[in-house]
Amino acid sequence: MLELDKQTSMENIMMIKRIFNRIGITNNYLRLVACKMLCMCFIINTLAFAQSSSGGRSIPLDPSWTPLSHEEKMLLIEQSAPTVDGDIILNSTRQGGDTFADAVAITFPYFGSGTTEGYEHDYGPFDDVTNILCDSYSNEYVGLASDVVYKLTLTEPMDVVVNLDGSDYDTALGVYDSTNSALVLANDDYNNVQSYVQCDLSPGTYYIVVDGYSTSVGNYEIAVHEHMPPEEFAYIEVSEHEAFPGDSVSVYVNINAAGYMQGAGTFTGEYYQGNPGPSPEFGELVLVREDPVIDFYWGGNPPDPSMDGDYFQVRWTGDVRTNEDGVYQFHTYSDDGVRLMVDGDTLINQWYEYGGAYFQANVTLEEGYHEVVLEYYENGGGAAVSLSWITTEGFHDLVRPEGEESTLNSAEFEFAGFQNHSVDLTGITIDPSFDDWSMDFNNTDSVLYVAMAGANGVHMSELGTLFSLDFHVNEDASFGDVPVDVVHGILNTDSPFWEIEQGGIWIMNPNQPPSAFNLLSPGNGSTLSITPDNVQDVLTFSWEPSIDPEGDQVEYMFATIPSFVVGNDTVTPGFGFVNLGNMLGAAVPYSALIDTMTSYGVESVVLEWGVAATDGNWITGISFGNEDSYVEVEHNDNLNFGSGDFALSLWFRYWGFFDDNQYTMQLLAKHDDQENQYELQLDRLDENWDSEALLRCYIGGDTFASDIALRTGALYHAVLSRQNGVVSMFINGEMAGMMNSSSNASATSSLYLGYDNLYENEGLEGGMSNVIIFERGLSETEVGVLFDEGNGINNELLFEGAPNDLTLSRVSHWPFNNDYGIWSFMPAQNVVNDEAGGGNTALLNNVNYDFRSTNDSWLWNNEVPWVLYIDLSELSTDNINMPLEFSLHQNYPNPFNPITSIRYDLPNAGKVTMVIYDMMGREVRTLVDNNTEAGFQSVTWDATNNFGNSVGAGVYIYQIKADGFIQSKKMILLK
Repeated sequence: MLELDKQTSMENIMMIKRIFNRIGITNNYLRLVACKMLCMCFIINTLAFAQSSSGGRSIPLDPSWTPLSHEEKMLLIEQSAPTVDGDIILNSTRQGGDTFADAVAITFPYFGSGTTEGYEHDYGPFDDVTNILCDSYSNEYVGLASDVVYKLTLTEPMDVVVNLDGSDYDTALGVYDSTNSALVLANDDYNNVQSYVQCDLSPGTYYIVVDGYSTSVGNYEIAVHEHMPPEEFAYIEVSEHEAFPGDSVSVYVNINAAGYMQGAGTFTGEYYQGNPGPSPEFGELVLVREDPVIDFYWGGNPPDPSMDGDYFQVRWTGDVRTNEDGVYQFHTYSDDGVRLMVDGDTLINQWYEYGGAYFQANVTLEEGYHEVVLEYYENGGGAAVSLSWITTEGFHDLVRPEGEESTLNSAEFEFAGFQNHSVDLTGITIDPSFDDWSMDFNNTDSVLYVAMAGANGVHMSELGTLFSLDFHVNEDASFGDVPVDVVHGILNTDSPFWEIEQGGIWIMNPNQPPSAFNLLSPGNGSTLSITPDNVQDVLTFSWEPSIDPEGDQVEYMFATIPSFVVGNDTVTPGFGFVNLGNMLGAAVPYSALIDTMTSYGVESVVLEWGVAATDGNWITGISFGNEDSYVEVEHNDNLNFGSGDFALSLWFRYWGFFDDNQYTMQLLAKHDDQENQYELQLDRLDENWDSEALLRCYIGGDTFASDIALRTGALYHAVLSRQNGVVSMFINGEMAGMMNSSSNASATSSLYLGYDNLYENEGLEGGMSNVIIFERGLSETEVGVLFDEGNGINNELLFEGAPNDLTLSRVSHWPFNNDYGIWSFMPAQNVVNDEAGGGNTALLNNVNYDFRSTNDSWLWNNEVPWVLYIDLSELSTDNINMPLEFSLHQNYPNPFNPITSIRYDLPNAGKVTMVIYDMMGREVRTLVDNNTEAGFQSVTWDATNNFGNSVGAGVYIYQIKADGFIQSKKMILLK
């Protein structure tokens, strides 16, 4: 790439000015670009721009952009020239006037809009065909409505289009010559043919009249521009690809220029003289010439000075190219007779004398070349003939034969959009089909310039993929659209009108939830009646499997919300749930239901239940929802640390629902004022309600924020540690910031979680678990242990391999876990004890126990909740309180980690022993060894041995002995 001299010399200033002038960056640049861009929408008439998943950024580009020298392009890029971003700026010129006298002058090209409502009827009807010179549609009702007038001045001959496509009423058009007030163009949208006129106009001033059919009035859109034939169009598609943060991805630039630069073809016109009268035979061949189009209004003049003005015939023959399979509509206008043949089939046969008429015919054609033959005769009077068509793309244009196909030898493009996102352009790969071509590019913070050239030309019809733009998506990239927009493009040295399907990268959330799934049994709204005949049975819940989009293993959480009916009152004891791993069902003994219900003295239960699935792991904790939702730990001196060492550790996530006026969410705070405090909070990064955030700490009057942005919904482990006056912050085990501080970390106020007692509107919208306060600072290794082994999956801190005094260094520990099983419907906790023995009881205020996936990627079954009615009314008191026989039930849950429950039924009182063995037959733990009353009994095992030490994962056997009854079962411990 050229290194540029950035001196502000007069030479450079003039060069910049010359560059800007060449691409139209003047005071009127945006307006002119907008006009041309919007006019293109009208040229293509009913052709809809393709929309992409990258937000549908499909726009035609400024056709006046011309190629610059390499030095000029590089200088332009260095100067960060403005780019087009797809937002179209409308022309601000006011609506037209009532009459020719006060008509509003418009620039060329022009796009505008307005309404004819409230205007007078001054011009029309457009019914005099003698004054309508081209594309005429004359009718006594065309142009009878209120009209609006614009004034257009041309300084050179121009093939002009005036179009009202997009208007919302039955519009009509009239264009008058100011020199004699003669009507030169007219049309209306009769039969849904939108008002569209096109004709070669000489230099001069013209008045454009926006009118309506009969009394029709309404809103309109108007475009006035130079006619550009269809072969001036080319098509770019920038591919759209999905990627995850950290991925490498390529975006392909594809081009279709088969209809562009095919080479100018002609009709071969054979001109014959003689044979007067209606429906004549062809006379004597007197002239053969090449005519680019068939669009002649000779009047009383001859086609050529060598011919007479009456009694002649013409046969034109040429090949036209169709871009795709479909229906094409041919139009003829003639005075007198006309015949049209396409590929040998006669489509129009009006070989008789008349004073000017339109005819049309539809034909289905395949993509490719087709022979077109038009025959015409003039008997006497005025002479005129024209051949046009409407293609499948919606273009209405004169029929133009194709010449020899052109080749591509060079191309240049500019891209923008991705520079504002967390992706890196790593290179550009040219397609292998471009043998021996060279490529160069320059990427700045605002535009990417790409140039390619080769001596071996490629036919336009053979173009496909030109090159790929290769990107790396950064790990911190936000989810959503990264646009890769084409801003400019040229082929060889020409700039076509582009129709562009913009593309880019759609950055995916790597943790998409599993698919929705259905519950199978019991049926929704069904009733379970427990009777003496089925009291030993088991209630089985089941569901179909959920599918994970990424193929990860899916785990399930079973949840119940029981409502016990006591007299006329309904009691809701709490919310129970259990992690079932990848199991597709849950089995609950009737005896467990009976035990719970009889403990509340009820005979009926309304049970709401559901299942959630995730491809992560389940974490329980507490959730905060508003300013009235918080945890308070009353003041205790052991929670103050003065200028000494201490550490905080907690797991959290925030949902991201920042209120409009909220810029902070509080995680933990203990402060009286700025000089006596310590706290952790989340600072909002931008104005979006789901903004990313930074983790900020305060110790005394000192503060700093993390250098890692936190996403909404993600699970994070945060540690704040002070050692020897150095404060370190860690997020997910990684250093996230540091400062020096020996400020006062003491206060007489309570310690709050999810709330700030000094400032309003800082409540946490999120969840929290495993909050620990240490009386000393933590090393980076110890922080890694907390992150790796205490990651919230099981809510039990595992300190295996950690320094021996890590557990002993805890001042307080609130795990905020909920171990309720699906049959133990205990009331929700509102007090959480300090597991570190510091005596710092946590009081929960409007805080809910919750469970979430570690990656926040989970969903309920698609009919949640289901309702089940449980009825005990047919059981007697003896039936309810006394088992009918000895029984050892399967532990639940199974597999488990680290706690499971084992139930057993004793019809008689007596000595009971229950022992856990490993697969080698060695005793691991004695759970029961005493005299036990008859009834439905249960015991739990926490995966420890007789010495209180945790045991390893594996298969274990549990055995019961009671009054001659012996039974064993297997269970699986997972870690």
